[in-house]
Amino acid sequence: MKRKFIYLFLVLLVLIVAVIAVLGCILPLKRGWSLRSALLSAAADSTSIKVVEHSDPFDPQFETEKEYKEKIYRTVTLSAGEVSRLCKAFSLSRDYSGKVHKMCIFSPHHRVEFLRKDGKITILEICFNCGEIEFDGGRQRIMPVGWPNSLQSFIVLLGMSPIPKE
Repeated sequence: MKRKFIYLFLVLLVLIVAVIAVLGCILPLKRGWSLRSALLSAAADSTSIKVVEHSDPFDPQFETEKEYKEKIYRTVTLSAGEVSRLCKAFSLSRDYSGKVHKMCIFSPHHRVEFLRKDGKITILEICFNCGEIEFDGGRQRIMPVGWPNSLQSFIVLLGMSPIPKE
């Protein structure tokens, strides 16, 4: 009887570990798919897409937030080919933003502005220093796996720098 109980306990333990492992893969993939889907939808519904390289209130040249006035360093309105490359940068990937805590101050120096057909603008703010994004005024989150590299490559392709200007 005792052996059957131990055997049953071990089987249940293995099943629980398997379920946790599957959920550990599925939930981050679901979050990544959801974010990617929203960004691709914004791109598909846009009449134009701009990428803006800009200053941030946390830049060293600003003593206080009150004296901050955004400085635009470069703006690129994307061609159809560039939009396609941007969409490829949003690869289907795992998003661990629900499990990983942010480690630095969110200081985005790049944003993607999706001018939608209804006249509204959807914005993706990108901070390459800490690998975080903020989409459409939502909460800050860690970029999905692989996105920091693919988005940095895309930014460089546009002639911009992922490193903030001084």
